[in-house]
Parts: sequence; C-alpha cells; structure tokens
Amino acid sequence: MAITKLSETSSDQVRTLLENCGIKSIKERAGRFDIECPSCQKTEAFIEYKHDKRWIKCNRDNNCGYNQSLWDLIAEKQGILESDKVQMLEHINYLLGQTFIKTERKEPVTHSVQESVIEDQEFLNHCNQIFKNSFQQKNSELKVSLEYLKNRGYSDKHIQSFNLGYLPSSKDLLKSLIASPYNYQESKVEQLVNKYFGSILKWNSSNYGREEQYNNIGFTWYDKNNNVAGFSFRKPTDQNVEMKYVYNKGCLRSKVLFNINNYQLSSKKQIVIVEGTFDALAASYLSSKEVQDNYFFKFL
Repeated sequence: MAITKLSETSSDQVRTLLENCGIKSIKERAGRFDIECPSCQKTEAFIEYKHDKRWIKCNRDNNCGYNQSLWDLIAEKQGILESDKVQMLEHINYLLGQTFIKTERKEPVTHSVQESVIEDQEFLNHCNQIFKNSFQQKNSELKVSLEYLKNRGYSDKHIQSFNLGYLPSSKDLLKSLIASPYNYQESKVEQLVNKYFGSILKWNSSNYGREEQYNNIGFTWYDKNNNVAGFSFRKPTDQNVEMKYVYNKGCLRSKVLFNINNYQLSSKKQIVIVEGTFDALAASYLSSKEVQDNYFFKFL
C-alpha cells in the first residue's frame, strides 16, 4: 500500500529510508532507532518510529543540537523542496518499493505564480553565472578544489569547457547578488538563497572550515530548453565520504538528464549512459573527434 504520510511507515520502512539517507549504525530500541547523527556523525542521535513521530534529534544538545524531521532530511538529501509533497511521496514510495499514483489536479495559473516562476528562474541563472565566475578568482578559498581538479588532469580550459562552478560561502553569495549587475534587495535575496541553497550552505558551514569537506564543485543541470534546472555539488575528494554529492532544493533532476540538453534527435548519435557527472563531461569534451561525432554521453 502506498505511503501518503511518514506516520504510516513501519519500523522496517523507517530503517530503509534512513539507510537511503546514508545514516549508519542503526540500532533498534523500544519504539526508536539509535543512529549516527546526520550532522556531527556521533552515534548519539535517535528517531522514534511509533505513533506519529518521525523526528531525528541529537542528544549532544550543547555541542550539536541537530533536530530535524525525517521528511526534511530526505528532501535535503535528494534536493527536493520539502513543500513539494507529490515529488516527496513519489520518491519515498519508490525507495520503499511501493506504487504511488498521483492525482492530477489542475490549478489555475495566476499572474503572481507566473511572475514567481520567472523570478526564480532568473535567480538560478544569476547564481549559475556567479558560480562559474567564482572559479576565475583564484583566491585561497579555491585552493583545495582547484588542486583536486588539477590532480584529475583538468586544466583551466577544461573547467571552463565543462561549465564547472564553485559554490561560495553564504556571505559571499549574498554579497555578489546584492552588488551590480544583479542588484537584489537584501531581504529578497536572503529568502531565495535560503530556499534553494540553505541546507547545503548550512552543511558546509558545519564542517568548521575544512575545505576538503565542502560540497563546492558545482555542476549545472539544464532542461531541454537550456534553462537552468538546478545544481549538484560535490566534495573535492575521491574518498567514499558521506554526502559527497548534494543537490540544491528544487533541482529537477527527476525530470531532466544531466548533459543531455544539447542533444539533437536529428544528429542520430548513440546515447551512452556513464557512471558520474565528470565521466559525462570528460567523455563529451576530451574524447576523440570520432567518438564525439558518434556518441552522446549522459548521466542519470
């Protein structure tokens, strides 16, 4: 039976959702799981699965204070807006092996809604430009990420060809958006930054200045019309670490394919699915002319 709210999930289903969020060390106790905290990674957090509670809390109140619903954690991990109930339930039921049938309810599109969509799209376009410009600054903040890319064999030219971006700190991002040529009102831009990047920036700031732990290397996802559909960010490491890849909230990756926006059906190229975003970009731009003429590389 499809899940329509998290309070309907059994203990086994809660465990599955936690595991898919990368939560480790799940130990069952009476009516709850003791788990590794998503923030401080200490095994001192817990989540109740009885009654209506599906809330994660870290016992290290004075040192960590993590306190978040499982719903919001899933949204954060998957880059889904927590307010998008349909997409959230589709994803949750998919993870649990359930079939979720959404009911189509057409709402009239008001003028204010249309304006909001246009405004948000413009904001994402501006952020995309800021992220790409950040890699040209060559300041000390970029050192770890640049060294990682260079160690993988990518030059400045490759970074530009790949349209890679760099996610600055919350302070620097706000400063750039308020300044010319974007000229956002401070209150408005704070709202938009928090809406789309708040969880990632919060996660980065919780790593206490360890640049190698920041999800800062950015990849832009485009829709078929070459509009920015969202961003994915990764840590500058090849180690198997928690949250190596994250997505901004609202990223439409469930509706678009990475690196497919420039594909033309008339080209008759064969589509090749590769393992990761770097694989798709490297194969597209660094392979031989013969390969590029016959194949198109994408990442799911």
